[in-house]
Amino acid sequence: MTDNRKCSNCSKKMYGYTDDVHHVWICYVCGSYSGQSNSDMLFFDLINSDPLVIFQLVHDKILKPIE
Repeated sequence: MTDNRKCSNCSKKMYGYTDDVHHVWICYVCGSYSGQSNSDMLFFDLINSDPLVIFQLVHDKILKPIE
């Protein structure tokens, strides 16, 4: 699955990550992010309260690159 998203803020490429339930796209140029939590409000609240959690989830390989 390939998803070539462009950042709505800076028009650069966004990189997608998933754990097969949640999908997150990150712009490494300006720091914007977007995603889908598939009605998992706890995940949604966690990410919105501290967006740096996304980077930790990627680092810990909980969120893996969308290929």
